[in-house]
Amino acid sequence: MSGPKHKTTHGRAAITFPLKAPAHPKTSRWTTQWGFFTSRYKGMKLMTPVPKPAPFKVSQVFADALALHTHGRLAEAESLYSQVLAHRPDHFDALQMLSVVKLAKGQPAEALRLISEAMRLRKPSPQILLNYGMILHALNRIDEALASFDAALKQKSRFT
Repeated sequence: MSGPKHKTTHGRAAITFPLKAPAHPKTSRWTTQWGFFTSRYKGMKLMTPVPKPAPFKVSQVFADALALHTHGRLAEAESLYSQVLAHRPDHFDALQMLSVVKLAKGQPAEALRLISEAMRLRKPSPQILLNYGMILHALNRIDEALASFDAALKQKSRFT
């Protein structure tokens, strides 16, 4: 008997409910729906873990970009240099190498912006000053280009 039971306590009637589960659990609405769900998706993984993306390794991506650059694959190198700068906007080498790519692609104004940013981050080496001079020359700023070449030669003579 699954309905309420009558019990007499101290002369008063009390209704108690059974603590047991219903006699036929498969007939309840919840178990019927769950049975349909489990039979329909039996053997399927309902929760598959999403793989974590590999961590971005700035040094490896920059090395790959440099290799592409030395092999003349400027578009691919430009993309990788840009990815490095997206993760580390203050990456000196990526800034100055991307400026070289931009100059080679005929975008000297953008190249000047990039190399100027790199020169703000670190004291320029003779190679950076030569690149800076070439960019200024492409912009027809001849006097500034010559001054940059002279500064590069002065620095170079101190090292040799």
